[in-house]
Amino acid sequence: MKRIVALFSAVVLCMGLAVPAMAAGGYGPYSVKDSAGKDWSFTSAKVEERTITLDWFGETMEEKASVIVVEPGSSITYSEGYGTYMEYIKNGDRYAPVEATVGEISETVTTNELFRDNIGMISFSTGTNFTEVYVVLGDGSSQPQPDNGFSDVAANAWYAEPVKWAVEKGITSGTSANTFSPDMTCTTAQILTFLWRANGSPAPTINNPFTNMANDAYYASAAVWAYEKGLVSGSSFEGDTPCTRSATVTYLWKLAEKPVVAAADFTDVAADAEYAQAVAWAVQQGITAGTSAKTFSPDMTCTRGQIVTFLYRDMA
Repeated sequence: MKRIVALFSAVVLCMGLAVPAMAAGGYGPYSVKDSAGKDWSFTSAKVEERTITLDWFGETMEEKASVIVVEPGSSITYSEGYGTYMEYIKNGDRYAPVEATVGEISETVTTNELFRDNIGMISFSTGTNFTEVYVVLGDGSSQPQPDNGFSDVAANAWYAEPVKWAVEKGITSGTSANTFSPDMTCTTAQILTFLWRANGSPAPTINNPFTNMANDAYYASAAVWAYEKGLVSGSSFEGDTPCTRSATVTYLWKLAEKPVVAAADFTDVAADAEYAQAVAWAVQQGITAGTSAKTFSPDMTCTRGQIVTFLYRDMA
């Protein structure tokens, strides 16, 4: 089988890899479609020029390539169903494919799960020509030490400044004395609490409208405030539901008094979708961008790092 290492520029142009603005050499979110048309979304990755030496079943090959490097401790999400990939054992500076083994990914996995034991690299095919994309684990020890008090937020992480801002403003805090958990999924209760705090933590002016929410829940005041603001409705509050990209931009758009803007050109955002205007507005304001040139991924869930970044871009 002919294997081709994908140059990053080709990936960007042909497969729609989402490229965020970031500091040189820094990590950031990426998304790329595989040959089945499904998204591989990396919460924290970067691209480096490397020479890869492959021990391809007795044949040694060297390839100069732009390789996707994922940050240790981050996660990778597969958009739908099961995706397959090849695994490679690292032996010194060489990578040998694991014979007769095909890995599977479904939903979200961490780098610890993906690069278990002595697996040093994976690859999956993209496009109609089944071009191989190589993914390796970054060196966590090379990360600059954090200056924000959190051991899991590197100084050059793409969300480092938003995390620092959110903590300083009292919008959120760490999940422990020295961790922020930027890759943890953000729930509806959490994002509404962040927004409530960012808007001054106002006291509710109405009684609790939710039959399933205790008045002493940590998010109770935030949920009632969100109800008053029209961010949520109904008699049941689903606070544990993961917050999606479309829900996040809709909350921010409503708080901005629902400005009308030109529609965004995303194939997965219908013109009559309830969040269509919110998506277009958020992109116009630079709060977020698509996960590729043509997709927004409205149902993709958001992490704590992503949510504070959205808020930072909107409010800071």
